[in-house]
Amino acid sequence: MISDATRSLKDFQFEVVKKNLELLSDVFDNGVSFAERRVTVSPTGSGKTYMMSTIIQLGLRMYSNSCFVWITHNKQITKQTAENIHSGIAPYICSVEAIESGSHSNARVLLLNVQKGLSKKAIPWLQRWIKKHEEDNRKCVFIVDESDEGQSGLNMQSLRSILKPKLELGFTASFKTESEDRLFHRVPYVDVVRAEMIVDNIYYEVSSEVALREMIKKAIEKRNRLESLTTLLRGTERYFVPKMAIQTQASRAEEMRSLLIDILNLSPEEARKQIAIHTQDERGLDGIIDMNELRFIIGDLMIERGWDMPELYVLLAAKTSLSQAKGVQLLGRVMRLPKAKRFEEEELQALNAGYIYIAGKHSIQKSCEEFMAQGLIPKGGGGFGIEMETINIRPNLKLPTIKTTSGELNDDIWSDKISTVLEQAVEAIFEEINITSSAQPTIRTGQLDLEGMAHAPLTIRAIEAEWNYEHTKDILRNAISKHFPQALCELIIGEFHAEVLSRNLASSL
Repeated sequence: MISDATRSLKDFQFEVVKKNLELLSDVFDNGVSFAERRVTVSPTGSGKTYMMSTIIQLGLRMYSNSCFVWITHNKQITKQTAENIHSGIAPYICSVEAIESGSHSNARVLLLNVQKGLSKKAIPWLQRWIKKHEEDNRKCVFIVDESDEGQSGLNMQSLRSILKPKLELGFTASFKTESEDRLFHRVPYVDVVRAEMIVDNIYYEVSSEVALREMIKKAIEKRNRLESLTTLLRGTERYFVPKMAIQTQASRAEEMRSLLIDILNLSPEEARKQIAIHTQDERGLDGIIDMNELRFIIGDLMIERGWDMPELYVLLAAKTSLSQAKGVQLLGRVMRLPKAKRFEEEELQALNAGYIYIAGKHSIQKSCEEFMAQGLIPKGGGGFGIEMETINIRPNLKLPTIKTTSGELNDDIWSDKISTVLEQAVEAIFEEINITSSAQPTIRTGQLDLEGMAHAPLTIRAIEAEWNYEHTKDILRNAISKHFPQALCELIIGEFHAEVLSRNLASSL
């Protein structure tokens, strides 16, 4: 009974299923109830959905007095899970659509999400559902996907109070140590790599100095080179078109789309087919008819976690993020392989790697350290440089009076007093710039060798590229805020920006 359901599992997947079935045995054979969620941590690309599905399938077979609630962290992932559901449990499943339509169901598996809470329709429906199963002496088990992301709090408490689960099994790629959940089992990255389910290398280029447009162009060039390789697969079942994702704030998605159109010189029709904006509010992927025409995805949270597109090979991060957990998930977006299978052909080896480009500061760098912390990549042999930005401010600058409660200037901003301070500050800034006026922006490159379990040291090199002036302004703002109150800082920034534009215009005439 069990062998046919586990025959296709990799060794590490079999171990995960076996250990979680032991917890089911504690509940159904020994009458144990667990107060804390038991969490399995398994890397992105390791087949968590398949493992969860197998656990449910075997639980249904082994224990006729069982029922399951499979919880995902947002609607998109619920839909995606339903589309990729294990055939062995498909007949037993009832989705959230049935709940919202009011259709009665005695299904032994519910697939739903609690991201936005339980609707007025859902509460009485769930009460009827669990009452029926309790009358049949069934015990409820929660299977919680991405269990560290919004799967607690009032929404989950409401669901627990209605369904009263005897056991919660959590699955995630990153575990928060401050969580109330209990870490039950961890799958090392190396096990997934050795199973040849994910890429064997991740190459990354990082720069807060190179302009965003330049970094996007580098990422586009990489994606285009990969697509030239996949043309060799035309006519085979492995053919696909490599995708590139730009991770940015939802508010900047249209800006990024316009930038792509300009760089690629796309017509409106080409842009419609090749670019999709996919955010919490704009679900562009849902409207794509032919995925082989799609080249670029722009989004925020929807491409950070629980989102499965193995054809995504190139990622450009243009969104500042300090969350290490989110960085791990973001790395995972380029870690999967199409059909979870390596390319053996020598000319296709570039397709066994993922490619990351970071414009600015991002937690992806810290996420590489997470790989080392988990034992996949030995510590030592390279690290991440810490950027230090400083600016010297002349001691003879006289500060105008500031209302610290509101940050407004007491003095007229057009007064001679303010003008003098601005001129002196801007002059001091340009003196600092002139010292390094011949310098080129630098880019840091590195490699995570997942197969060889090695971290190639970072190399730093100067390149011919446009400076990232937006980031420069941020550095400037942070630096002078140590010397001037906020209101005056903004004036200095504005004056500096105007002077930069003036000098650039003069040099072009």
